Amino acid sequence: MTPLMKLIIGIVVLLAIAFVIRSFTGSNESDFAAEEEAWGKAFAPILSDINRAGIEPAQAMLDVQLCETISDCDLALQNMSDSLKPNRSSLLFALQELPVKIPPKFQRFEQNYQMMLELRFEASDFYIRGIDDGDDELLARGDELWSEALIASSNYLDQLESILE
Repeated sequence: MTPLMKLIIGIVVLLAIAFVIRSFTGSNESDFAAEEEAWGKAFAPILSDINRAGIEPAQAMLDVQLCETISDCDLALQNMSDSLKPNRSSLLFALQELPVKIPPKFQRFEQNYQMMLELRFEASDFYIRGIDDGDDELLARGDELWSEALIASSNYLDQLESILE
């Protein structure tokens, strides 16, 4: 799978997550037990913040894939590094703020979500260092980790789909 396809899949995942947020925040208490409702209300803002923080890096990654000249690619890479730095902070904050008390119904979902956050955080570090140091091996490792994060995204969306059925 090309990096461009990975990015497109990532954007589709972000849109799916936005739908999930609406599902959690639009529910009334008769739809979920009190514990599940509390978890959803604590989790939804984290999901929303991550989605917002991921928009700029997603665009920057797309710009890297579409650049045509060396100078355009250099600028696109620098913009990618610059956009990943605040996104990395958002990922770390989300990892620290994930709800501790998870209803059994949502445990696998949240484990997969947490794994995705951790992989994106680590991939961002490799991307930033690779861009800043001009190291293609670090960039390749970032690509590998980002691919793993996309798999984790697919896993947590599958898990969520089974929960919502």
